[in-house]
Amino acid sequence: MFPLAHFSSPRVVAFFSDRAVDFRLSSEAALRQAQQAHLEEIGEVRWVNIISPRQVHGDVVKVIDDSSLLERQDIVADGVVTNRPEIVLTIRTADCFPIFFYDDRREVISLAHAGWRGAQQRIAVKAMEAMIR
Repeated sequence: MFPLAHFSSPRVVAFFSDRAVDFRLSSEAALRQAQQAHLEEIGEVRWVNIISPRQVHGDVVKVIDDSSLLERQDIVADGVVTNRPEIVLTIRTADCFPIFFYDDRREVISLAHAGWRGAQQRIAVKAMEAMIR
């Protein structure tokens, strides 16, 4: 885990993990322990505030707000955007590219998963447009 203070506000923290720690909801005890260990490094994080979309190698970007928190297990997207500081956004990558945007004036953050299809369909541009909206 490393803070991105040189890139953004001290309120934004980014970290990487290996595939042993996937933040999609799981009932496996060992996985939950690994997830919890990472969360403790970040600070106070509630499970209900973790957004881990089901990625489909596309260009859909979802804005995370109150209504999307209620349906968080059903979010199908390759990009997520929020301006809510209590929300933890996650994406998974293997041979795809993770994209991170942060607007420090409006405190809006976006993560996107860009495979070749998503890149071709301009997922990065769509993530920025969602941030602007």
